[in-house]
Amino acid sequence: MFGPNKGMLYEWNEQNIEKSNNGELLPKEIEFQDTTAHYSLFDKFHMFSKKKGPEKSFRSIGNCVNLHFLNSSAAEQANSIMAKDRHFMYTMNFANFAFYTRLSIHLQNKALNNKFVNKTKQLFDVPVKRNEIGIGVLSFQDRRLLQTVEVSDTTISSNMGSKESEIEINLCQPVLSQDEPTTQPKKPPNYLVASSLDNGNFILRECSLETLSGLNWLDGLTIDFYLNLIAKRKNVLVLDCFVVTSILDGKDEIFARHPLNKVNFCEYEKIVGGYNKNGNHWNLMYLNMAEKTLSIIEPTGLNKSCTTAIQRFRKYLQIRNNKKDKKLLRVKWNQSIINHQTQKDSFSCGIFVLKIAECLINDTNCSFSTNKDSLQNERQRIRKNIVDASDPPEDFCRLCGKNNSDVVMDWICCDKCSRWFHRICLGLEKPSFQALATESWLCCICT
Repeated sequence: MFGPNKGMLYEWNEQNIEKSNNGELLPKEIEFQDTTAHYSLFDKFHMFSKKKGPEKSFRSIGNCVNLHFLNSSAAEQANSIMAKDRHFMYTMNFANFAFYTRLSIHLQNKALNNKFVNKTKQLFDVPVKRNEIGIGVLSFQDRRLLQTVEVSDTTISSNMGSKESEIEINLCQPVLSQDEPTTQPKKPPNYLVASSLDNGNFILRECSLETLSGLNWLDGLTIDFYLNLIAKRKNVLVLDCFVVTSILDGKDEIFARHPLNKVNFCEYEKIVGGYNKNGNHWNLMYLNMAEKTLSIIEPTGLNKSCTTAIQRFRKYLQIRNNKKDKKLLRVKWNQSIINHQTQKDSFSCGIFVLKIAECLINDTNCSFSTNKDSLQNERQRIRKNIVDASDPPEDFCRLCGKNNSDVVMDWICCDKCSRWFHRICLGLEKPSFQALATESWLCCICT
């Protein structure tokens, strides 16, 4: 079946065996035009195979000139991921099987590559572009090269133009010595853009607020922040999305760790919370405590039976074991149907949840415009309300969200955007911080 040489790169003889033992085997090139050749080789991913002795080097793909770059680890991982669909795949004809396999591997590699690129962007704080052969390189803007840097007798100087230049730098030695203090801290992944300390210490970071732009799906932090904002100074309890999703999905071991024992549900008129159904679609859980009704509001209008949701919420009340809420266990909870505008697209479920919740909390009719422009305006309105309702920017640190009310700490303000930061949050030592007091300082957003 395998040939020549039983699928090995070299002929099995004493001369080649001796060369293998001495590490003197010369690389060999395979002729792909030879249709009669069938090799049995392995790459680095299978180096620790059962093959031992000379046969291991005879079958190593590293000794093949035109195949040494191959790495089957991605294919092995793809095959493992596709294992659950193997029965379905085996029913396909060859063309569909090949298409499905190639598409699956492509999507998995794309996801891994995007994850790697995003991680690189966070570490180096510069864009990552691919060169002509697909290798990622860091793209520096000229304003980042503020002075000439001498590395390994090679001088790299900044250009005076405004265009971007792609460079690859192999650092043989660090530019800054270990004794030289670093006055510019590394940029954190996300700055805080909103903080509400008087309403339960709620904070919102830049990446979460950006989900309100464009056609993005809203994340749970944005929904929690805005629900607490519209419920402010009202007798409404907001359960965070994580707890609500754990309750309605029946994850007892999770919501048992979040019983909220000190919160008396019976003292509130309404209870609301975002429900991330199947991890990709936002619903709204709404409880009217006066009428003893529970509703799971589906933005698309597909209101199904809430029998299971009522049972799981009742189980959550039992686990909480709150003395004042024990009477809620004896109450017969009913499902209520709430008429509302329906979602027509595939990405505005979070906006509908916030808008419907706002109407229910304010006791108004759930009727609003659902065209594309109106939904975009609604995103901007929610974004503006979050920023306007936030604490003054000079009152909280843009990294931790806390103010100076409890402990006196060293602060520093950006001379351009007036954002304030704790010295400890920036990771600055005392000498470096004191040196900045006599000079202008810009935060990592403004540099």
